[in-house]
Amino acid sequence: MKRGLLLWLVLGLVGPLFAEDAKPAFDDATKAKVAALVKDLGSEEFAAREDAEKGLKDLGASILPLLKDAAAKTDDTEVRTRLERLIQDASFEAETDPDKLAELARKEARAQNYEKAEKLYRKAAAAYRKQAEAAQDEAAKKDLAAKAEKAAEREKRAQGIAKTQEAVGNVQVIGGGNAQVRIMVAGAGGGGRVVVMGGDGNEAGDDW
Repeated sequence: MKRGLLLWLVLGLVGPLFAEDAKPAFDDATKAKVAALVKDLGSEEFAAREDAEKGLKDLGASILPLLKDAAAKTDDTEVRTRLERLIQDASFEAETDPDKLAELARKEARAQNYEKAEKLYRKAAAAYRKQAEAAQDEAAKKDLAAKAEKAAEREKRAQGIAKTQEAVGNVQVIGGGNAQVRIMVAGAGGGGRVVVMGGDGNEAGDDW
């Protein structure tokens, strides 16, 4: 009876210690750097706000808890908006499930955020390949390999559109079609609207 009580007391004391250790630990320098950059998100200077957001993004997904904490505490609308954007990007970076990554990529592509879609599809393809290599069942291995190939194809598709979007500045994707795309510039003298067409001649927009 006494031994059982002693064990219960020990576990009761040690348990919270392990729970505390499970929380992400940040050194004072990291906390100070993040705090300073978060403060600069509310700067009166646009360039300073942009530099601060980039600085926080460069720190990677590891600071996600600090970003969430800062977002919960701020009353500044723009600071919160920028933090929410950073939180979303960091959450994408931290995600490892290939199905979830592919779904996130699909949503970004349909919203015509092709650069984000490209990165997410690339990560999904790599995660599918890793799972395929580890799979023991041949059917599962084949299915995962097929998913990896499809994600890689969509990565290339998103990459092509993103590059054209960067070069031309106005890319519009409409309608259905297959994954093979060609770029058509609509407008006099090669300017104007850029339409992404399916390889079958149909305008391709929703086949992600």
